[in-house]
Amino acid sequence: MDSALLAGTTRPIAMSTNVPRHADSRVVASSIVPSGGSIPPRSGIGLWDNPELDESFPLSEQELRTAISTYGPVVQFHPAEIYNMCSIDWFLQHSKLHDGNTGAEINHPTVRQLPAAPPEDSRYWLMLDDSAKGGDLSTAKAYVHAYWIPGMPYTDIQFWLFYAYNGPGTAHVNGLAFDKIVHSSDVDLAPLGEHYGDWECCVLRIDNTTKRLVGAYLTQHGSRQYFDESQLGQFERGNDQQIVVYSSRNGHALYAEQGPNITEHHRVPKRAWPVGIEFSLRNDTAAGGHWIDCSKNYEIVSAGWTGISTAQWLNYPYRWGPEGTKTDLRADIVANILHAAFGRLSIVMPSRAILRIARPSLPSYRDDLNGPYGPMQKDAWKGQY
Repeated sequence: MDSALLAGTTRPIAMSTNVPRHADSRVVASSIVPSGGSIPPRSGIGLWDNPELDESFPLSEQELRTAISTYGPVVQFHPAEIYNMCSIDWFLQHSKLHDGNTGAEINHPTVRQLPAAPPEDSRYWLMLDDSAKGGDLSTAKAYVHAYWIPGMPYTDIQFWLFYAYNGPGTAHVNGLAFDKIVHSSDVDLAPLGEHYGDWECCVLRIDNTTKRLVGAYLTQHGSRQYFDESQLGQFERGNDQQIVVYSSRNGHALYAEQGPNITEHHRVPKRAWPVGIEFSLRNDTAAGGHWIDCSKNYEIVSAGWTGISTAQWLNYPYRWGPEGTKTDLRADIVANILHAAFGRLSIVMPSRAILRIARPSLPSYRDDLNGPYGPMQKDAWKGQY
């Protein structure tokens, strides 16, 4: 892995010699809805399982590596990002493996010490040292899973990105009076949205015959956005072929463009009322921060037909974080939301009435600190985007 230090900062960055041309790149606003594009059926094969179609051959290992080096995405982080990517080994070196049955713990477990499937309920979990929440970008790499099954005329190259910690959400709040916006502001929802460990995925679809990039998927908080070949022009380019994807601040959802990327819109009450509140989540992306070139910083951890051995840590079937933790709505967060919605008027507004308005929507922003399960346990791993 190539690494260097940005001028004026001590935070490391994984990078290549071909710096993305952000200064002169054109950002094209996406017109694709979250389910956009022509997404193949969830089987991952769709019409391609028709036996009358010509037989399709997968990429060879060398063709796979060539595709990665040619098209591997450049991931651009927000300039204010403090929760960075890291490697699996680095994460384990800063964690404990906890046995919920016996209470025993292994400090800084190795991959070989991780329990494998089948899982015993939620017996084990990993506990990251709080001092390591910031991750270590100098150790980071994309973990590549190449997905292909017989009959598919393309190969999906999945670039799995791992972060030590997922930061808090940011809400955009509008205060409504007689259905008109009277005040707007943003609110830091900490600790809502926070959790240990975070897996994100960028998928590049490669035509097995032409070896060309013909599609891309970006994961975004449990949903995904698909770009077919005609829509790939919406991405900035790190070089003539690589796409640039943007990781949102704190939450790390992936987008093709810079901006607030507003999601999760809620309004309470839903119908016009003398007083109301609108909530949305911001997923801010911007250039100017650290970035990682996945065409150079990667490890193939699964590509069954090539003979490449599956990485051992993928067989760990438990959480990459603690069990049984949660966050809840605090009074100070409610106060901040009210102030964002109504400014100084919030001081004189009856708290019970405001809570009656706010609480039905706010559960949508609650989360737990439990870590996620690994990529092999996710639908995307099996081509179900």
